[in-house]
Amino acid sequence: MIDAGLYDCGVYSAGVSGGAWFNSLWMASPNPWKQWVAHYQSNLSGKVYLQSPSAWNQVADTVLRTAAFKPDHSFALPDLYGSILAYEWFKGEFSERDRLDLTCSEQSFSPAFKTASKPLPIYNCVRPRQDLKDTIDKYEWIEFTPYEVAAHDSGLAIPTWAWGREFEHGSSVDFAPEQPFAALMGMFGSAFCASFEEMQRTVGVPQFIMDALRGISSAVAKSRLVGMSRNYNFMSGMESAQSAKQPVIDTVDAGVWVNCPIPAFYGRLERGVDLILAFDARPTEEKDEKLAVNDSKDVLKAFLKYCELHKLRCPAIDFVGVGARYVTVFRDLSAEGSSVPAIAYIPLIKNDAYSTTVKPHTQFNFMSVDGVRSSALPSPPPPSVF
Repeated sequence: MIDAGLYDCGVYSAGVSGGAWFNSLWMASPNPWKQWVAHYQSNLSGKVYLQSPSAWNQVADTVLRTAAFKPDHSFALPDLYGSILAYEWFKGEFSERDRLDLTCSEQSFSPAFKTASKPLPIYNCVRPRQDLKDTIDKYEWIEFTPYEVAAHDSGLAIPTWAWGREFEHGSSVDFAPEQPFAALMGMFGSAFCASFEEMQRTVGVPQFIMDALRGISSAVAKSRLVGMSRNYNFMSGMESAQSAKQPVIDTVDAGVWVNCPIPAFYGRLERGVDLILAFDARPTEEKDEKLAVNDSKDVLKAFLKYCELHKLRCPAIDFVGVGARYVTVFRDLSAEGSSVPAIAYIPLIKNDAYSTTVKPHTQFNFMSVDGVRSSALPSPPPPSVF
């Protein structure tokens, strides 16, 4: 992408789950891309664990300081998990203490954003809609940038440094410090907090197990073995928010709903994005067509459901073979679809035609790329018939 000049066209870089971690490491690093990639590959190739009592003391101190300003002064497993990740993954980039004290808003002071040498990061999580009973796929998308935290459904936002403060009717009522980015990393990547039903949709749970759980109780199938990240609700008391009467909110990995951050752009069309490169980095088996196609459906079908629930126009999506091609482009060519971003879906499959000698900026021929298919279909049907 850098050699082809495509990198310089990117305005935003959004991620969910592991993609959010990747974003955090990339954006926090002062090093140029190639040097950072070398550091990433050499330091993150093994398991993540703490090797010394000093490391555990640093992590425990961070978790307890964060918990002091949380509801009921408690912490959840994502808080501990995120602190361990930050301590190990930022090693070599920051000092032992600084890697746990980093905050999301600090990234706004990065020279990379002032010079536009890096795209603006968007980190994502979701709030399960507890105000809607006995429903599926009911979540509120919440995004974090170095400048603001915004809830899509309510249209409300606060400065990033205010996340974690107690709010009432749009004003904070305490002076809690900004939470360390370590706590946010745990929240963004908290797929282990998914309910059984969410795991079935995203990674697959044998049907006989789900039937047995539902046979016990429908509540059991929707239950979570691990508690989600809990924070004060900045939308408390605001009439436009469904969670206005909830003083606290629980948030979880956005991948339990849509395992690709496309809603970060379709939910905020004012960003004016023309093309979304959707990299699905989960492993796929190219030889197993069923698995490859189903893998893509986990992302794209959930995205279509998101558009249906929010009454958003989106390109028509043909699922046939989409998980077995290098890239598939979906776009709406109708006059009404001019404001709808095109989506280039790119699954993680081996490209035998890849060449390390081709110079994209001088030799690239769009008409000769094998394995690329454009799904420029007629105007899509109304959201209600998806």
